[in-house]
Amino acid sequence: MRTVLWREGKVEVEVPDPSLYPPSADAPVFFNPRAKLSRDLSTLILKVLKPPQVIDAMAGTGIRGIRYAVEAGIEDVVFNDINPRAMELIQRNLQRYGIEAEVIQEDVNLLLQRRRFVAIDLDPFGSPSPFLSSLGRSVTHRGVVLVTATDTSPLAGSSPLSAVRKYHSVVRKLPWFREMAVRVLLGYVQHTLMVWEKAMLPVFSFFEEHHIRVIGTVVKKPSAVTEAAKQIKIVEEVGPLWTGRLHDREVLAETIKHWDEDYGRRALKVLQLASEEVNVVGYYHIHLLSKQLGVSPPSVNKVINELRSLGYRASRSSLEPKGVKTDAPEEVVKEVILRSSSPTWKPTGRP
Repeated sequence: MRTVLWREGKVEVEVPDPSLYPPSADAPVFFNPRAKLSRDLSTLILKVLKPPQVIDAMAGTGIRGIRYAVEAGIEDVVFNDINPRAMELIQRNLQRYGIEAEVIQEDVNLLLQRRRFVAIDLDPFGSPSPFLSSLGRSVTHRGVVLVTATDTSPLAGSSPLSAVRKYHSVVRKLPWFREMAVRVLLGYVQHTLMVWEKAMLPVFSFFEEHHIRVIGTVVKKPSAVTEAAKQIKIVEEVGPLWTGRLHDREVLAETIKHWDEDYGRRALKVLQLASEEVNVVGYYHIHLLSKQLGVSPPSVNKVINELRSLGYRASRSSLEPKGVKTDAPEEVVKEVILRSSSPTWKPTGRP
């Protein structure tokens, strides 16, 4: 296996050469260069949440766990991967930073069933569903879960039967499919935790390309489980899905304070948008609505300002650049779009 040094955040680690080994289940050691933004955001958030222990449960090269140790200051980071070649690479990368850590080669389900961990980072190739029950059993009270899904097709409504099979949810393609995907995943993670009398309090939710990431704190408390159950509903014939908050504004405000140039401008923008988001289910896709109305799409910011002037809450969506989150009815949003579209543009079919 040919390796190269990969600089990310504040670390430099040895990884399989991305030009030779694309991220796939067949790679000698799994590494996805395009997940850098997800790793940046997770590291920044753990700087704030500061769990005393975290397991990088499907570690691959170990880059996530090493960043958690070096950048987030997590003292007890455990690395696990069933791949023996990953074991060799993780050990070499730990040696680069003089990190003494427990490194385990075991099936992740077996490991999580026999041991308890404060924070669990689950970053599988594809769906996390086969591992979520074990995660629910393992994570401790006041712990943290960080869960990735890269099988966005069933979550976003393109493969409805797969969604039923993997996430026990009926989905369909909606204009706000990116948020729907996040909420379906959150709903399923929440349900598997509730089986173990635990509840997740979402801190941050993220969708980039084919990568969905949800992060939350966990409590083992009957009242919290009851409240979480109330937030799992059917919306627009989709569900069950999570209808509660996607982000914790206070945590994200603190997270932003830890940002610097090593994490890139994109990470800062995502955090800022998420921290300012209106807490409603779904968003209006301004370009799609404009197309339906036969007008040129106005700027997202213009629509937001108009809605606010009418007394409604409105913000950009952190999940969709052309999305507006608001408590205004759809008819009001359409009126604002019509009023805000370019006055010199003539809709198709009109004189």
